[in-house]
Amino acid sequence: MKALRAILTSLCLLVTTYSSHATQNATGVQPGSKIPYFSLKDQNGHEQTFDSLKGRQGLLILFNRSADWCPFCKAQLIDLEGARKKFEAKGINVIAITYDSPAILSSFAARKNIRFTMLSDPGSKTIDAFGIRNHEATSYEAGVPIPNYYLIDPDGVVRFRHAETGLTDRITANYFYAAIYGSATLPTASTILPATPHLSVAVSQSDTSVAPGSRIQLSIRAKLKPGEHLYAPGADQFGYRSVKIVFSPSSLYKASSVHYPKSTELRFAALKETVPVFEKDALMTVDLTPTRTPETVTRFSNTPDLVVNAHVEYQVCTADRCFPPTSLPLAWKIHVSPQDLDSIRVPDEIRRK
Repeated sequence: MKALRAILTSLCLLVTTYSSHATQNATGVQPGSKIPYFSLKDQNGHEQTFDSLKGRQGLLILFNRSADWCPFCKAQLIDLEGARKKFEAKGINVIAITYDSPAILSSFAARKNIRFTMLSDPGSKTIDAFGIRNHEATSYEAGVPIPNYYLIDPDGVVRFRHAETGLTDRITANYFYAAIYGSATLPTASTILPATPHLSVAVSQSDTSVAPGSRIQLSIRAKLKPGEHLYAPGADQFGYRSVKIVFSPSSLYKASSVHYPKSTELRFAALKETVPVFEKDALMTVDLTPTRTPETVTRFSNTPDLVVNAHVEYQVCTADRCFPPTSLPLAWKIHVSPQDLDSIRVPDEIRRK
């Protein structure tokens, strides 16, 4: 438990920037705060509380809009089931809370073989207590939450939160796991690329199979030899070639800007320059989302394998020598499954009206 707290308290609130819901995401129970008490029925009609659900290291709660009418939400629930055992191996139990009735949750769980507990909050009292109701929702959608992940320690204190700002594209549960426990523990195998004379590179990914619109993390780890350095972003202003990841353009995915680790400053006394460099392993990450349009869904239905191509440009130097600039190709393979965007609804008699 102490190790978990040490990891989580060092992390800040993860916030994305997709839509007008960003202002609402500034509200709600924040990391460091204790969660409100709740007592809700699960998909089997049993009353559950935080204490009855938490694992030895705490509880992961996914606030989800609906397991009936929202295909993106159902894809997220299916995705969470795929990551459930990884969290349980850390002593963290996994649950979801929606405004659906126990009957709706039971129908979906049985049809999609969901093994984790799903809680019914039909009056949205718990959603409101967490401060994450989507006040823009109307009609039968009124009362839904803004999608949120909360990781809560055994004492009921929020240690990590991810609040979505869009209603369709969502991070995967494996992405959330990687954000908490570090990219070194990403659940897919790394691929070691052929080493150049002065650098070795490994690529990995948070997920190998996702639904369109799911946001995953791609990683590039560059390993340097002792005494060598790699120029970091910002070195260009001094005339050096900083490391750069360039993705091939495609309508099949959206790639974020590259996130680079913190650099160190290297002083060149003779030149009177202080230049940002990487002197050890450098882990660079990119958010990638397979796009969801009628055209891409048709394409993924017929050809589900998506190959993402990129290349890394860099120059390695020592204290007294620079080696020629080099470019190294990179690639990731992702299975994109439109079938996870489930369109089947529960029987009419148990639908929320």
